[in-house]
Amino acid sequence: RPLSAIQFHNDAINECEGILKLDLKEFLEMQQGGKYRFSDVEDSSRRDFGIIEFPFVLAPESKVRMLSIESTLIQRDEVRYAMIGQMLSRGRHDLNPYLVLKVKRTNLVQDALQQLA
Repeated sequence: RPLSAIQFHNDAINECEGILKLDLKEFLEMQQGGKYRFSDVEDSSRRDFGIIEFPFVLAPESKVRMLSIESTLIQRDEVRYAMIGQMLSRGRHDLNPYLVLKVKRTNLVQDALQQLA
């Protein structure tokens, strides 16, 4: 009789957000370096095992948290790159790392949709 996935969940890991953040940050750094799996990294350069290698120990709530953390980290990186690009653009101050929509209060939805189109 096969075991259910819930029997593999590790409560200690699921409750510690710091471990999830650290492991996810390491994984994203590896992706930027051209490595897409922990098995692509030599044993000498690895600090510890990656929880992402064993997703069956994570509860669905923890996986959702990891996706949220990942999107936050990616957004921060994109803002940082946009700001650096703006500083290096040498005098071009028209760049803005944020989406700015100018809409009238009376025509909010239609103005926003027109600018996004």
